[in-house]
Amino acid sequence: MAGWILGIDFGTTTTTAATANGRLDVVTIDGSPRVPSTVVVDDDGALFAGVAAEREATVAPERAERTPKRRLGDRLILLGDHAIAPVDAVAAVLRFVVDEATRRHGGEPPSEVRLTHPVTWAQARLDLLRDAAARAGLPSVELIAEPIAAATQLSDGRIADGEHVAVYDLGGGT
Repeated sequence: MAGWILGIDFGTTTTTAATANGRLDVVTIDGSPRVPSTVVVDDDGALFAGVAAEREATVAPERAERTPKRRLGDRLILLGDHAIAPVDAVAAVLRFVVDEATRRHGGEPPSEVRLTHPVTWAQARLDLLRDAAARAGLPSVELIAEPIAAATQLSDGRIADGEHVAVYDLGGGT
């Protein structure tokens, strides 16, 4: 199944993804279209993400970061006894989603990846997001500002040239 596109909306509290290969499919993981953006470090210093991380965070909150997106740009995050680069925490969430989407496509990696970001992020933070994507095994991503991604998806051919769309983000970080 070569030639498929992966879109990831990396959110403050939850992350969603969709694939396109002739049709659009939401990536469901553990039965849900939303994955917690939470990451947890295990005893060996390895990061893991998703529902398992969210469960572990309830019993070991000192080893968890529930909003790694907010930490991107910080020097380090202290999780338990481990100092973690925020870019690695973000990469863990992205890798978790990419692995599931790739599994659903027979192990074939996406030909294109589109990743959303807050419209207010400056170049330095965008560079960190690109670095996180590369660490997650995505060497090249197209970054799209969240309101543009939302308006593009919502328009779906229903909005003519010259018409306007208003987008208000009611996400977990706003």
